[in-house]
Amino acid sequence: MSKPIGESQAREPQRESESAKQEDKRSADFIKDQLIILSFLVLYVGIVDTEAYYSAFGVRYQLLSFPSFHVMYRGLTAVRAAWYLAIPYVLILLWFYFEERHKDRLSPGTRILVSSMMAIVLVSISYPIAQYVGFQEAYKDMNEKTSRLPMIACLRYTDDKECRYQHHRLLLSIGDEIILFQPVSRPSYPNVIHLKRGGVDEFTTSQVQ
Repeated sequence: MSKPIGESQAREPQRESESAKQEDKRSADFIKDQLIILSFLVLYVGIVDTEAYYSAFGVRYQLLSFPSFHVMYRGLTAVRAAWYLAIPYVLILLWFYFEERHKDRLSPGTRILVSSMMAIVLVSISYPIAQYVGFQEAYKDMNEKTSRLPMIACLRYTDDKECRYQHHRLLLSIGDEIILFQPVSRPSYPNVIHLKRGGVDEFTTSQVQ
């Protein structure tokens, strides 16, 4: 027994609506996956760059307890220091474009395989580039003429009126630790000084132009 024509016509818009909702959900999931992958790449570049930078000073990045947004920020801004660090980002955007254009033709298995291969390529390319950029930025900040780090104007210990460590550079002040060093005028590694904040009464810095 055939269904009434009116009933079939009434269900047609419903099926179209459900199809549109499924398509919107697939698009939303696709965009979400892209954002997750891009965020991972930025975070990965930031971690490698940060670790290389501080390891050049003999400081272990893992012990610094940096917030994740700081590492993400380094992953984004490191491109300003070296344009070639943008290569991994350009590659992943090209992959997103290709995937978007051919998402209807690619089977789930093919997408997973190609995405995995792309991830391996991006990680392999990003690591040496980000590490090199981190080292170069550290060497620049070690040098007296090119350092962008703030200079110690005065640091006083508790119950001590004398200013110490003048003309040293402040590498980091985080938690209960203050890390500073005397910049060098020739290619070499500076002596890095670790101080506990509890033993310091006050310290002031000045930004050298």
